[in-house]
Parts: sequence; structure tokens; C-alpha cells
Amino acid sequence: MPTAPRTLAPVSALPATTEPASGVPAEPAARRIAVVAFDGIIPFHLSVPCIVFGEPRPEGGVPPFEVVVCAAGPGPLATTAGFTLNAPCGFDALETADVVVVPSWRDAEEAPPAAMCDALRAAHARGAILVGLCFGAFVLAHAGLLDGRPATTHWAAADAFARQFPRVRFDPDVLYVDDGDILTSAGTAAGLDCCLHLLRRLAGTQAANYVARRLVVPPHRQGSQAQSCSSPWRRAGAATGSRACSTGSAPISTRRTRSTRLRSARS
Repeated sequence: MPTAPRTLAPVSALPATTEPASGVPAEPAARRIAVVAFDGIIPFHLSVPCIVFGEPRPEGGVPPFEVVVCAAGPGPLATTAGFTLNAPCGFDALETADVVVVPSWRDAEEAPPAAMCDALRAAHARGAILVGLCFGAFVLAHAGLLDGRPATTHWAAADAFARQFPRVRFDPDVLYVDDGDILTSAGTAAGLDCCLHLLRRLAGTQAANYVARRLVVPPHRQGSQAQSCSSPWRRAGAATGSRACSTGSAPISTRRTRSTRLRSARS
């Protein structure tokens, strides 16, 4: 059975401590976000939790977070973009993390290392929130953390996920699933939605809306929204002259396209 969601107080609501000598209120302690990196990672996936939680934005009422990127061991990690990176921390960083994010995984058919699964299980047992973005849900499932719980992943790997993890209450159609202390998301942009949703839980609506505005993305998309749209374009010659999506996207005028075609015809 799925565990009951934990009730998390917004960071802004945490009681502030005072300096005994001066009586000046101290800043609230920064919550630690550990992001798991690995060889063969897609840079965009790694960047998602880092850009949502890692940039200081006090002017928008966003509380401080400490983001640490960790990996199984020292040494350069190859990325799919052709460059390498070095993670400054090992998996021991998970021992003190409030949130652990697995931003993806390199192959839906490859089991993650035992050391990674062990560290995730230990973090979860200690009370950390775990987040599996995109193929990162596979890692949490391999660790046995999703058994009996709802979860999602990228639609392209839905069949593989359902086949490998029959004990998971898998929903292949939604953008993300919040099951309290474990969150999973669909691919790529849905990872942003999931991280902004978690930021909203931790720090409140104002902070999440500000970060979304800085990133120029929608401030909130419901996790239950469909991952893809089966018929995003209206048939040619439709009376509305616009495109619309069954997931609720606003119509986009094609007036500019028509003007471009007229100019091209005249030239």
C-alpha cells in the first residue's frame, strides 16, 4: 500500500533562530538537495533540479537551498553532449540530504549500480524526499522503493517500465506523480513541472511562481495532465484558423503565418 504523504512545512514557515549574543534573527537553514549524476547523463536532465533549486533568488521570496551533485566515485563523467563533468561529492552526500533527485538514467534496460540503490534506500529510510525524473523512476523502482506505489516515467519507456516492475501502480499518461515522500515524473519538460511542484510544497506558491517566471515556463501544470496530445493540430482549412490541443493549450493564431505566405506570394 502507498505510504501516506508527509506534511512538509514551507521553508518560509520554519521558525527562525536568533543569535544569542546579538539577538539578530538568523537566516533559515538551507535545505540540502542532492542530485545524482552518472556516466552517460543527458546534460539537460541534470540541469533541471539545479536550475530550479540551485540559483539564489531572495528577491523573489525564494528561501535558500544547497544543491550538491554527487556520483558513485571520483573522476570525469561523460555526457551525451560530448563533454565531461566532475561531481564534487560521493553518495555520502545523500546521508544529509533533505531531498534526493535522480534526474534520469542512461538506459531503461540497464539496472543501476547496487551502491546507488543502497544509498537511495538509506536516504528514504532516514526520511529524505526522493524524486525520480524521467528514467530516474527506473532507478527508484530497481531500488524497490516504488513497490505498491503510484509512479510514472517517460511515455517512450512505458512498456519497459510496466514489464520490469509489475508491483508498481504505474500510470503512463500523467506528467508527474506526488506520493508524499516519493515523486516521479515523465520526461524532459515534465521534470521542470515536477521540480516546481516540489518547490511549491517546500517554499510556497509565491516562490514557485517567481522561479517559473524567471525560467519563462508555466507556473503550474497539474500532474494529472496528459503527457502528449494525440491531435495537436486542427485539420487544414478549419474555420478557427488556430491550433489547439486536447490537453488544454491555448489556441495560437496563425495570422502571422498567413501574412508571411502573402508576402512570399507577392515576391
